[in-house]
Amino acid sequence: MRKEISKFVAAGNDFLFLESAAGVSSHLTTEAIVKICDRHFGIGADGLVIMQPLSDTATKWYFYNNDGSKAAMCGNAARAAAAWLEIKGAKFPHQLQTEFGNVKLEVLSAGLFSAEISYEQRPLKATPISSGAVLVDTGVPHAVLEVHNDVLKMTDRNLALPHRWPQEAGPAGANVTFFRRLKPDAIEAITFERGVEDFTLSCGTGVLAAAMVSSTFGSTLARWPEAGLSVENPGGKLKVLAPGFPNSLVLVGPAQAVFQTSYTIAL
Repeated sequence: MRKEISKFVAAGNDFLFLESAAGVSSHLTTEAIVKICDRHFGIGADGLVIMQPLSDTATKWYFYNNDGSKAAMCGNAARAAAAWLEIKGAKFPHQLQTEFGNVKLEVLSAGLFSAEISYEQRPLKATPISSGAVLVDTGVPHAVLEVHNDVLKMTDRNLALPHRWPQEAGPAGANVTFFRRLKPDAIEAITFERGVEDFTLSCGTGVLAAAMVSSTFGSTLARWPEAGLSVENPGGKLKVLAPGFPNSLVLVGPAQAVFQTSYTIAL
């Protein structure tokens, strides 16, 4: 099966997009997804996104990590989806339907997009857990830990693995996000992502989780900055706005096309 596939990058996270009028194809197997996302034997990406257009202002997606597992939400991929939709001529604001809930996509300027994730059905909360972390589900569960060293250099898997499978997160475990406060309106963060099973250059839901914990939990300094919280990742800087907290958060940052190609997917 030969398909047109586009590659997009958002703050260092890269994703492959393909369009399917019928949604997920039953013959797109886990093995096929893994091969497409393999950086040596395929195109290479952190994840694969299947986009199903519903109207000029609404699209449904199906998101897969590069190990073939499904994910309900990905903040960076949502902004990459906005960039993909802009090129396709979609209208904005645009509603992205995910397995986690609806995401409102906006084009802010050239190469800059926002994704407002709704948590109305399950308002955000931070819960201390047995591993010593704070568990937050921003679309994907994150075990969040505050540290005081340079988190952008924390790439030792052994730092994350003790927090990867907290009982409270369920059988799939949790992403692990470390953050450090820089100033009242800025933090730096890094995430070990399940499905990828390594630290990534950026994780949108991890940015949201770190922003929430740093701004609402466990410190007299904790408060949402009125103009938003800046979050530095290895892949670049994002911003989190919280006018609707705890029922929504807005992730702002760059996304851009890398290339489009025609690729044969082995059945």
